[in-house]
Amino acid sequence: MRDNMGKYRGKLKCENNSDWVYGFLHADHLIKEADDGGLFVVDPDTVGQLVSGEHYEGNLYEQASGIQELIWDEQFCKFCLINVESDEYGMRAIQPFSPSILELNLIGNVHTDRKESQSAGLEIRADQGDGG
Repeated sequence: MRDNMGKYRGKLKCENNSDWVYGFLHADHLIKEADDGGLFVVDPDTVGQLVSGEHYEGNLYEQASGIQELIWDEQFCKFCLINVESDEYGMRAIQPFSPSILELNLIGNVHTDRKESQSAGLEIRADQGDGG
């Protein structure tokens, strides 16, 4: 994780509620909502930073080359798309607010399963699997 500047999301860490919470990161497992100021405990494995618009770290996109995940690359200190369907390591850098990220076909994220993503109105390919 980088720093706590910017907007983040994470899934609530509750047995009966796994809703997304959006706001500012206070620790690897605490998010403070901007609107009402509530502080929420989230699963740290689901925390992702806002990159652009509604594009968050951990989102999955469908492209001609296969399913791509939006990740933060620590070595190069930038957001990248990585092909999750290939054994070959290959990625391309994404610049926040660039046309290339705004044109991506969002199909879900690594923390929601197919049923949950479809109920949110996202199209999920049959061969994608659960994703988390």
